[in-house]
Amino acid sequence: MRGWLTGFLTALLVLAGFASVLSLEPPGVFAFSDKMVYGRPAEVTIYGIVLDVDGRPVPNVAVSIDVFDPDGNSVFSAEVSTGGDGKFSRAFRLSGSAVDGSYQ
Repeated sequence: MRGWLTGFLTALLVLAGFASVLSLEPPGVFAFSDKMVYGRPAEVTIYGIVLDVDGRPVPNVAVSIDVFDPDGNSVFSAEVSTGGDGKFSRAFRLSGSAVDGSYQ
């Protein structure tokens, strides 16, 4: 079952008005941001964990983080790896000219 996790996983993240997990049960990538609402410019931190089918953390797996503005334009993209505890995090800067709305 862990074989499918060895590839890149994409975490779609809603950055405005959202601070909870994206999936409801394992297996999956659970991701959230550090705040519900951001001013601009702002430092945004994405946190997450990858769980296998038994709900156990999956260490050392590649995760692709892609963030899109309300118009569908990419504003951030990064590849990270989970730590030994299956968790990952990455910060990026939301520009002062970022559009209002929900980001995914």
